[in-house]
Parts: sequence; C-alpha cells; structure tokens
Amino acid sequence: MNDCAGKTVIELPAGFSEKYTRETAGVNDPAKLGNKADLMALFDKVREKTCQWVTTLSPSDLAQPAPEMMRQFFPTVGHMVHLFPNHVAMHVGQIQVLRRKLGKPILF
Repeated sequence: MNDCAGKTVIELPAGFSEKYTRETAGVNDPAKLGNKADLMALFDKVREKTCQWVTTLSPSDLAQPAPEMMRQFFPTVGHMVHLFPNHVAMHVGQIQVLRRKLGKPILF
C-alpha cells in the first residue's frame, strides 16, 4: 500500500501488482499464481504494517484527503481506514463461496 497520508506503508513484492489485475483475474494456471503459504504470509505482513501505521495517525491525519485515485470512494484517509476490515470481510466471503463450490467443508 503506497502513499497513504503521505507515507508508504509497505512495498509489495516485485511483479505482484502486475500478476493480480482485472485482466489476469481469470487465470487459473497455478504456475502463474502465488502459492497459499506465500500469499498468507504477505497478507499477515501487510495487515501488521497497516495496523502499525493506523496507530500513528492523528485526527488531522485522518481528515486528510485520500489519495487522488481513491477519493471517489473514500474522501479522507479516515474513510479509507474505516474500510480496511470490511474489505477483508468481503474477500473472506468470496473465499467461502469458492470453498462451497469446490465441495470443501464450511469453516466459518
């Protein structure tokens, strides 16, 4: 996540952003996708760094405009921070649908 409230929170691995785009969303070749262990480790690292960053924000930081490309959805940094847990929950819901389609047991 780059340039949030004037600070780079974490640098993603080289090539990560290009690997996971709308254009590549239909790719099902495991060789072209990250493995689960690496993706979960990156998720944990990003979450940890994001939580650390959020604790440093002052009320005036939260009131700052969000990065330009995100302002249509979140006008301020505070709005962005509020979205983080909801965004994760949305993806967990998507994973649950995939698991059910694959006949896997319900975990949550």
